[in-house]
Amino acid sequence: MKIGCRISVPGVLLGFTHLTFALWVYSQHYEGGWGYFPIAVIDFPVTLILVGISRIFELPSWWPWYFVVGSVWWYFVGMWLTRFFSKHIENKGRK
Repeated sequence: MKIGCRISVPGVLLGFTHLTFALWVYSQHYEGGWGYFPIAVIDFPVTLILVGISRIFELPSWWPWYFVVGSVWWYFVGMWLTRFFSKHIENKGRK
């Protein structure tokens, strides 16, 4: 039985990279909404969820939450990749 919490290093790196990139893009002050399009593309599932939530609850702006939720999304992507490749390598070694 495993007890404790392990932190995914690739997840932390991906989450931090996302947060840094998103803050950099946000600091560029683009005219219109197209400047944020690259972030919306790389966070596609999260984008749909946040846009839906902001429209349902009529929130004025979802960008501040987007940085946090998108970074957490990329942490979980890194964690999933770590588990996937560790199981793949483990199963390959058994053959």
